[in-house]
Amino acid sequence: MALPEHPLTHWPANHRGAALIALSIASAIPLIFNAALQPLGSEDIVAFELAGSVSRTEEILAAWRAEEVIDVAKGIQLADIVYPFIYALAIAGGCVGAAAAWARAGNARMANAMNVLAWVATSAIVFDYAENLGLAVSLWGTPASPWPELALVMALLKFAAILAGLAGVLSWPLSRLAARGPAPT
Repeated sequence: MALPEHPLTHWPANHRGAALIALSIASAIPLIFNAALQPLGSEDIVAFELAGSVSRTEEILAAWRAEEVIDVAKGIQLADIVYPFIYALAIAGGCVGAAAAWARAGNARMANAMNVLAWVATSAIVFDYAENLGLAVSLWGTPASPWPELALVMALLKFAAILAGLAGVLSWPLSRLAARGPAPT
């Protein structure tokens, strides 16, 4: 059973490339900012997402309090209200582009696989919001089970969805090689 076409398939063709580029740039900016500035000091937000236990979560929160960056962590979490849509739609849009490229190359199976990966990338939004719920309880309240464990599971599912979608995006150049066919002998 094939999934229905991803909604991004219906982006107006004359704006599709610009929208994908804008989303891609917007999704990269926070990653570059975090890597360059390390705004949370010794413990980054990914460590918090993957803490997985009350004790580890408390360690991270204690480090942030000691380094006086707890408000920065809260700001990052508030920005994560919008960010999942940006990165997930950028990746899903890349998968939709890859699906179209594979269809032009005459490979319907790969085109369908890229459509599935577009939906998988989109699912990262749901996982990210569920993860954020677990993180918010600890960040604005008191760490308690099952919230750090929930955040860990949802973060792992989110990262898996992101990686699967990125694999689809990275297949796009391969579609050009497939369209050319085998090299003449």
